[in-house]
Amino acid sequence: MKWAIISDVHANLAAFEAVLKAIEKEKPDKVLMLGDVVGYGPDPDACIRLATENVDYSILGNHDAAVSGLMDYSAFNMLAKEAVEWTNAHISEVSKSCLSEQPLVFENECFMGVHGTPDAPSKWYYILSKSDALDAFDRFEKEICFIGHSHIPVIFEQDQQGKVDFVGARRTLLSPESRYIVNVGSVGQPRDNDPRAAYTIWDTKNRDFQQQRIEYDVIKTQKKMMDAKFPEYLILRLQRGK
Repeated sequence: MKWAIISDVHANLAAFEAVLKAIEKEKPDKVLMLGDVVGYGPDPDACIRLATENVDYSILGNHDAAVSGLMDYSAFNMLAKEAVEWTNAHISEVSKSCLSEQPLVFENECFMGVHGTPDAPSKWYYILSKSDALDAFDRFEKEICFIGHSHIPVIFEQDQQGKVDFVGARRTLLSPESRYIVNVGSVGQPRDNDPRAAYTIWDTKNRDFQQQRIEYDVIKTQKKMMDAKFPEYLILRLQRGK
């Protein structure tokens, strides 16, 4: 089975449309969204509508939870708070309801998906380092856990001896003797110094994992954000991939 796995659209419609167009060419059997359809970007309702029409399974992200009233976002940084408050003022009640119905975890016979970490999905912790990954591997049983949240694509591999290391290749044949945590990166707000939208293709039969990047019309999104008076930093970071 071929899966397309995406995360962190963050209401960036131009990026989401570009990724969905690229995914369509891959002809996946299923599409999985790992959370944060909204937040930071200017098109929350349109992105939720596109997700509803094109995504087979979707889970909750921390910005989704904040916007839908499922969590206290007082600990968010100032810019994230501003983004949540802007979104709350410009999103429909139907969209909020749609977000609030998303589960925290996706699981099937092959893998699992969460927004943050497998052991505490409602706490919104990050997996950024090998030590973070080592701890996380002890908290789930599946061979692979797909994550988002940090906006930085990376693969952590744990071998049979329990050693954890990075796998850097964009295209990887996963070993049946190892376990993996895979961050699929961000569709709408990459933070790995590459402004292109990120998505992942996972072929469970061939064990072929591909991290893909695609150009989109960054300027189009930035103009919408300027018109909506978003903070300058949130606008400029899109072209820097930070």
